[in-house]
Amino acid sequence: MNQRASVLRKKNEDIFDTPIMPDEYPFWICQYGHTYSDVSYHEISTKSQITRIEYIISGKGVINSKNFSCIVNEGDTYILHEGDDHNYYSDLTNPMDKIWINVKGKLVQDIMKIYHLDDVILFKHINSRDWIESIHEICKRTNDPYVIQSQVSAVFLNMVQYLSKHYMFSQSNIDFLDDIRSYIDLHIQDNITIDDLTKFSNKSVEHTIRLFKLR
Repeated sequence: MNQRASVLRKKNEDIFDTPIMPDEYPFWICQYGHTYSDVSYHEISTKSQITRIEYIISGKGVINSKNFSCIVNEGDTYILHEGDDHNYYSDLTNPMDKIWINVKGKLVQDIMKIYHLDDVILFKHINSRDWIESIHEICKRTNDPYVIQSQVSAVFLNMVQYLSKHYMFSQSNIDFLDDIRSYIDLHIQDNITIDDLTKFSNKSVEHTIRLFKLR
């Protein structure tokens, strides 16, 4: 157990607190941890005071936030934003095992807005595990609050850039597939070939086939 951070064992969670920062400080990682869910795991927060980023190592669960409901699975990342209401819980047959960080401050919200992620919750098949584990290690190495916040904020920015880049790429692929499906629906009576689809989409045969296999 880390001796330089406050740790609380709560049910099936390892929760580590970092040194307290002034409320006006623009970036603060206040907690980090690992949750080993069971079927009873259920979290509800109203107007959350932190932004929570989680990566699902295994299992699955349900997320309800911002009038958005989704199932999260192994390999997914999700963000529960500061100021929103959240209701999330584990699948009854395959509970979540996940790592996470809790951050707060104006810089966190500004970064989310700059990278257009302030309304994004789910990042399907986008792996943030290395980033989150790196942040965990920084917090374990020192008890100096300013060193922690300085180093973690840099990693946090890189992680958000990574999430934004891969999210935008995945969204563009979803839009592409929606266009292809619309084309097929409009030509359902025709003998459509893969060449017809690639000419319509201006994509390669290999790219088109790969995306359909992924979906």
